[in-house]
Amino acid sequence: MTVTASKTDQHGTVTCTTDTYTIRIQPRFYYEPMPTAAYVDDNLAASTDPELARLAADEAALGGRRYAQRGEHPEVDALYARLNERIASVKLRLAREIVPLLAGVVDGDLSVGAIDTLYFSKHAGCDMCLCSPGVVVPGSLTLGGARADIWITPKG
Repeated sequence: MTVTASKTDQHGTVTCTTDTYTIRIQPRFYYEPMPTAAYVDDNLAASTDPELARLAADEAALGGRRYAQRGEHPEVDALYARLNERIASVKLRLAREIVPLLAGVVDGDLSVGAIDTLYFSKHAGCDMCLCSPGVVVPGSLTLGGARADIWITPKG
């Protein structure tokens, strides 16, 4: 798979496409010590993994129990444990597949060794809370000299 097209908007955001993905790379125009983060769309992740899709459907079927306190319904806690583990593994797998395609678009180490260091974190984009879980790119990638973050969505 290769990047087949890319364009830059007036804010410096580069949008690339492959046969199946749209990849948006957005430079940060503020100081942020966090490394590059890659955010994989939830629906994209579920569409590539039947087990994740099933767990997400099970979660949607919980209704009001989705908001229960931890420990109140052990079966709900167990579902969330499986779902969260699966989300992390699927999004990490996709990021490791897709981020290397950005060689020549972004600056930074995209070697096999570097890609092997990617990891999923609930704090990928914010070290204070859980607002932006994603895949951390430890060496950081830059676009036009600015640290950049990556959003991966289905092509369309």
